[in-house]
Amino acid sequence: MPIKDKKQMTKNEHFFTRSIAILAGGRSSRFGSEKAFAPFLGRRVIDFVLKACFESGADIYIIANRYKYSQLGFPTFSDHYQGLGPLAGIHSALKNIQDERILIVGCDMPLLNPCLIEWMLRLKREEQITIPEYEGKLQPLHAIYSRSLLPLIEKRLQQKKLSLYELLGESSYYKISQKHVVPYCPHGLCFASTNTKEELKRLEAAAPAYFEKVLS
Repeated sequence: MPIKDKKQMTKNEHFFTRSIAILAGGRSSRFGSEKAFAPFLGRRVIDFVLKACFESGADIYIIANRYKYSQLGFPTFSDHYQGLGPLAGIHSALKNIQDERILIVGCDMPLLNPCLIEWMLRLKREEQITIPEYEGKLQPLHAIYSRSLLPLIEKRLQQKKLSLYELLGESSYYKISQKHVVPYCPHGLCFASTNTKEELKRLEAAAPAYFEKVLS
């Protein structure tokens, strides 16, 4: 059953974004344990992700294949294509959340900026993907995806073509330039993920100053 009734939407609403899907389907193999639940400044990484998403005012959903995520209090969906990485998570989000556009973020990004998220949610773009760029690199796990991508994503999953950057090459996308990103995300910290325990320590050390100067 769809979460929202598509028939209630007006034509202009196709270009608004009201929902965030947090991808938590990874195996955390590089981290060595469940990185979303790793301690971070006295709490857990996932707590900071949820807080930033909540403060942006959007509806929150979690894409995960383990029961513990459903206990966080938000609608949770599993991957239809198991074990195929972030592309399978994006597919699940677009398939299960009946919005035209969904912001996708990772579960291991504790320095997400709710102001940048809210700014992105307010953008009205016709392209299939709206994606920020930092230091010449696009950020596919902090990007808005359109449901019109579902056929292409399903085809790529069936063919085991899982690269998000290759998906960009077959889609229409709008690139948010770095000059718009930096005021919200100095040093690219809001895009940083805790893929390893070393990266977790680095972000934990940078967090107090970041919170004070950027999020206060």
